[in-house]
Amino acid sequence: MRVALNISSALKRRPTGIARYVESLTPELQRELGPDNVVLGVRPHRWSSRKHSALARRERRRLRPLVMPYRLLLGRIDLLHSFGAWLPTRPVSFSTVVSVHDIHTIDRPELVHRSRAEQRAAKLAASVGVASGVVTPSEFTRGRVIEFFGIEPSRVFAVHHGIDAQQFSPPNVDPAALLRPLGIDRPFILGSGQAPNRKRGDLLIDAWQRSHASEEFDLVLVGGHGAESPLLVESRSKLSRPARVHLVGHVQHTQLVALYHAARCCVFPSEYEGFGLPLLEAMVTGCPLATSDIPAFREVAGSGDETAALQFPVGDIDGCTAAIDELCDNPKSREQLIKRGRYRVAEFSWPEAARATLAAYRSVLER
Repeated sequence: MRVALNISSALKRRPTGIARYVESLTPELQRELGPDNVVLGVRPHRWSSRKHSALARRERRRLRPLVMPYRLLLGRIDLLHSFGAWLPTRPVSFSTVVSVHDIHTIDRPELVHRSRAEQRAAKLAASVGVASGVVTPSEFTRGRVIEFFGIEPSRVFAVHHGIDAQQFSPPNVDPAALLRPLGIDRPFILGSGQAPNRKRGDLLIDAWQRSHASEEFDLVLVGGHGAESPLLVESRSKLSRPARVHLVGHVQHTQLVALYHAARCCVFPSEYEGFGLPLLEAMVTGCPLATSDIPAFREVAGSGDETAALQFPVGDIDGCTAAIDELCDNPKSREQLIKRGRYRVAEFSWPEAARATLAAYRSVLER
């Protein structure tokens, strides 16, 4: 089997969870298939962004632009897998697979700017319509893709993301030295500043302010546009102690690892997700976790008596506040969740994700 991978999603100046997925899964697919059987493709509008990706820089000799005619540029391939919501709409002589990470622009369009939601939904529908197969990061997203697009269930494959514990081992340098440039010099609680309408960074700010823990712990929101995020800046401006909420935006990987290891706890009150990679990152670093009770998060952290996260209803500020205080003040609860998280995260690995992805390829090629 010879495949081409569209890695354009990894070539962004500000890496996202999808970029980490591409950067982590691609080397495992190369190991399974052999490097000569994997061609890396980049869409023309991303070609000049190759410098932003460690994967693209490392594999520059294998990169090809994804423009017609594909056969001449990619050589003989059996299958093209696009990790983003794009596939060639013209007829091609090879099978195609697209990764659909979530369909929040369809399920919850009010969480995205209207024109952007319509554009993304149209692009997604076009790619799913021509794809030989669809890979999703969770059973929840798989079910939504099948239900909304009405496609045959045998064409849709749920493949959980993985986590590399070695990449999240404690820093070799003093974490304080890594966090000082971010303006962090006090104990803190960690959350996400990415896509605040959907991940509800504003709710977390309000819940933190109400909590007893806010007397001792600052709040750090990582990812997104940081201090350039209007919703988060507005929420912070209403506080009596705005300087204790840090909107740090995107950070280097070493700083991200230091944040997880230094945080008192992680809190993710998202309204909608297709998976939950930050949950794996928190669990693998031994950071106790609280999340909103949504299907994708339950799939990652578990549910019921064995869940590795304190769960609270979606949009429930009081529930989020109570979870923050529980994680900061209750040693027994913290220890129990850390232990469950270590056990739970062992079920997720990138080698296993690669093997499951290859199984999806074989199923598509056998059709």
